[in-house]
Amino acid sequence: MVLALVLFGAALRFASLGAIPPGLHPDEAATAYEARCLWRSGRSSDGRVWPFTVRMHGRYEVEATYAWLAAPCAGLPLPLEVWVRLPAAVGGILLLPLGYLLARRLFGAWCARWALVFLACEPLAWHYARLGLRATLVPPLLVGGLLLLCGPGRGEGRRGLGAGLASGACLALAAASYTPARLVVPCLALALLLPGLRGPAPLGPRALAAALPCLVLGLSLPWTLDGGGGARLDAIALWRQDLGPAALVAGFLRGYALHFAPRTLFWGSSSKGFWAEDVAPLLAVEVLLLPLGLACAVRRARRGHLSSRLLLVWLLVAPLASALTVPAPNPLRAIAGLPLWALLSAHGVRALRAALRPRIRARQANFLAGGAVACCLPFALWSYGVRFPAERRRDWFRPQNTAFAALLGEAKAAGARLRLDVGWLEASLVLARAARPATVTELEDQRRRVHVGGPRGPLWRARSDPQGLTLWRGRGPERRDYAPR
Repeated sequence: MVLALVLFGAALRFASLGAIPPGLHPDEAATAYEARCLWRSGRSSDGRVWPFTVRMHGRYEVEATYAWLAAPCAGLPLPLEVWVRLPAAVGGILLLPLGYLLARRLFGAWCARWALVFLACEPLAWHYARLGLRATLVPPLLVGGLLLLCGPGRGEGRRGLGAGLASGACLALAAASYTPARLVVPCLALALLLPGLRGPAPLGPRALAAALPCLVLGLSLPWTLDGGGGARLDAIALWRQDLGPAALVAGFLRGYALHFAPRTLFWGSSSKGFWAEDVAPLLAVEVLLLPLGLACAVRRARRGHLSSRLLLVWLLVAPLASALTVPAPNPLRAIAGLPLWALLSAHGVRALRAALRPRIRARQANFLAGGAVACCLPFALWSYGVRFPAERRRDWFRPQNTAFAALLGEAKAAGARLRLDVGWLEASLVLARAARPATVTELEDQRRRVHVGGPRGPLWRARSDPQGLTLWRGRGPERRDYAPR
């Protein structure tokens, strides 16, 4: 059963990887360009050798972890959309067995199987395993770090210290891969040192596991606040929005509460956080299972179960980074809590099992929960696999992005200047800066044009519409239709 669920989850993450989401997000295009530069020369687009950060859109510096993982994929004979998303898909598949093993160690085999069911079937887990973004690396690294700390190597001596070192390395890499994770992961790691969560395990391995992500936080704090990462923080940090103390506290509390709102979890009506428009992040049956699971976890925590206490602490710290930024809620910035919904829903099935008659309760619980998941899954598949690609109205995932990226690459190879006259200025400008065939020399907001290139070289012109683009390269117009999705 476990193997079948992992294979099913892998199929959901790999199926039509280059077409759903449709086209590339501008951030994915920028990541692809940086990964290709690293693969070819070991340098970033701005000439730095073996960089720890890369520059996105010519404005923001971000962590280079994902770009380095995607760099070897740039040499594969795969379409651009596929190879840039490949590390995220592999990480999403690794999350399935890691999440199962962690749930088995914390809550037992029966609960772990249900946690794997929800991890495999939730649209939240599919979607964030299909984006070429550095945040997608956080869930598998975080779960892997917790598993190493809770695994069989947690004893005294070298074996325990080795497990603590390996766990700390995973947690530190999760914190180093994504800026919001540098707030959440150290908080969770430090919580493991509390007497109510430590349990019989020795303090040494846990202290070592907590020290490494805290070290990453301390070393990266100057860069995050005032260095290369400061430009991005200025744009999204709640405390840099010219708010008074009362408004700042109110904004934080509002963003924190909205993270748990039914509108955020079950409506999918917001495209914030790179989300798929009009796709519910969780399955409909989890509307009932999540409150049951939360009540079950609270009850078990009050009885002294350390694993349930860890689950509740994890739930409390996961939205911190999202609540401190705008706009909120932002599911991507709260991605460290992605496995929590599956674990809580598994607790909900456990609560359902406990409420049924003793003799047949396990069979009844499996039948009821399994039937509900089987009924909800086809609608989720249709909503994400059919309706979302067809209705590209307000989201960022558009086939124009891929066409622009390919065209900019052609212009760079030919040494040409490229003028894009497009209806969607933001995407073209972002992609122009990301691909960087030369410097952006002119931007006309009123005419919605972006000029890319230097003063020399032939001039190419491109105009886009919903069906494709028309290209002029010194000859007559050349029509390029977008591939049907």
